[in-house]
Amino acid sequence: MNQFIIQEDYIKCSIYLIMNIILSIIFFLLTAITLTNQSYFITLISITILWFTIKYMIQYGKIMFKKIPICSLNSNGIKINYDQQFFEYKDIIHIKIIPKKFKIQLLIKSLKVEHPTQYYYVNISYLFKYKELKNIENQMIKLLKDKKVKII
Repeated sequence: MNQFIIQEDYIKCSIYLIMNIILSIIFFLLTAITLTNQSYFITLISITILWFTIKYMIQYGKIMFKKIPICSLNSNGIKINYDQQFFEYKDIIHIKIIPKKFKIQLLIKSLKVEHPTQYYYVNISYLFKYKELKNIENQMIKLLKDKKVKII
């Protein structure tokens, strides 16, 4: 069986990347201006916001340029690429699929999850390609039923 790879919405990633670049420039300039005016409290706040915008700018840039998919379903299990998590089908108790207009939420219940609820959350968000979500959901359900994974 080949892998079923769920790709990221790269239009969304590119828009988020551009927005974070613009915000980084704005807060860098704000930091420089407030530092010269000796407004240290505003400087501290703008440096903190600058740090977060650069962090997310790098995250979305890495996803976009390396073409990192959200997750992949292969013959052995489900691989979540953001955290490098891997769930074998035999370890999964059940999967809850929650479809919404612009996203599909997966709640994977497994004994390998360290959270007290034993659920692992996966968000498949397609802001610009949301018409493909129904097809992705149907393919996922078909694949999971073939692997005899309980779907709620």
